[in-house]
Amino acid sequence: MAPTLDQICCASVPLPQLATLAGFRREPAIRMLVRGDRAWVRWPVGHQEVLRRLFPVSGVCFFARNDNDRFWYALGQHLPTLGIPRELDEASVPLASALVPASIDVSLPQRVAPRPARIELVRNEEARPASALRCRLNALSAWAETVPSSRLKSLHATLAGDLVMVLGSALPVVTDGTRYWGTKVLIPLGFRTDPSLSEDAIRRALNIASAELLWFTPRGYEVVSSSLFRPLTLAGIRLAGRSLQA
Repeated sequence: MAPTLDQICCASVPLPQLATLAGFRREPAIRMLVRGDRAWVRWPVGHQEVLRRLFPVSGVCFFARNDNDRFWYALGQHLPTLGIPRELDEASVPLASALVPASIDVSLPQRVAPRPARIELVRNEEARPASALRCRLNALSAWAETVPSSRLKSLHATLAGDLVMVLGSALPVVTDGTRYWGTKVLIPLGFRTDPSLSEDAIRRALNIASAELLWFTPRGYEVVSSSLFRPLTLAGIRLAGRSLQA
């Protein structure tokens, strides 16, 4: 499972940043648990206002729970995480019990705090070479059966369910797929980020590790470890297809 933004219902927040949620003190469904220097905050799935408030905050990590196996997954990760406190559900308290207003400072502010910026995709007609592809396994399999094995040697891929992510310059020719440009930040062809930032700036803003790839999608973004990608082979594609049918 790789959680999407609309499945997120938990966040690990640095304690100094917890005041970001002060506006939600009256909502009893938002609960929290302090462990060490971080606060673990829970809210009902679909509460997009909490997510929007926390998303631009530095150092926040987001999680979702799979209803099928009850494991927690970090945003952009396919494997469960073990870092969630086991007592989060039982020991958490309403936000209002732990977050109280600070004393009022009547002095004028010395400077205006910077406002969080939102990174989004906008249309762009600049021609760029494709460096990645996302497509269904059956579409990739149909293409791979028609080309020589040497055509696959320059490609690397990873599988998530029936969705394949392929990296390389000589990408498969499939009708059911999305092509991307970029190196460590992958953006759909025909789009760019707004504001227009370098890959390094985007990765720093979203706290992406050096060994991770950042994929932008119409619904947000996903983070995939580079170590998951393996050389693409026809045998591997066939084995993956049989595994899905089992």
